[in-house]
Amino acid sequence: MPIKDGFIITAAGFFDAMEMYTFFSGNAFNLFQEVMNGLVGVGGKPKPNQLAKLGDIIFRSRGQTNTAALLNEDVKSTIVAAPLFRVRPDIKKVVPEFLLWWINQPSSQSYLASRSKGTMVKMVSKQGLEDLEVNLPSLEQQKKVAEFFSLSMREQQLLEEIKNRKAIYTQGILMQMASESRPTASNKKPGFDAATSTPGQTQSRARN
Repeated sequence: MPIKDGFIITAAGFFDAMEMYTFFSGNAFNLFQEVMNGLVGVGGKPKPNQLAKLGDIIFRSRGQTNTAALLNEDVKSTIVAAPLFRVRPDIKKVVPEFLLWWINQPSSQSYLASRSKGTMVKMVSKQGLEDLEVNLPSLEQQKKVAEFFSLSMREQQLLEEIKNRKAIYTQGILMQMASESRPTASNKKPGFDAATSTPGQTQSRARN
């Protein structure tokens, strides 16, 4: 399956290109910051094979984690920006969702981490990603794995949503309990307890 480097532009060319193209930068990825950090640019228009399309896998080559994301929406004029890699699976052999799971699963992540280089910022080379071995079962089995993976991810999302809502609900109850337990204002005079004492007894205690 072909792996393409992201389209690299100069900081100056970034603003011109924005008028024509959308930049796919991946989850929590800041393309503008990447450009400003000094990527060497070539400028100009991207080549057709540098444009993303439905079913492409976008791989994060730089950073603490080297995970991938699946482009599951039909997009037009969308550029895969460096330092991302675009992986275009051959759907006759590989189910994109299966490949996404394979790249993101722990053993693959460990391998990619071993191939990352750099002192300040770790980066996996294109060759490092290409050398990742993928065990391909039948297409039917790949679809089953992909479906199970999708359901598992959905379950995690729902559990996280429930957890967040429960935390908000619990905090609301605690705040309500705290407000109800605040002491109320009293009109009683010091040394006088109408429930247990008579005025005379109170005055006697006060003199003592």
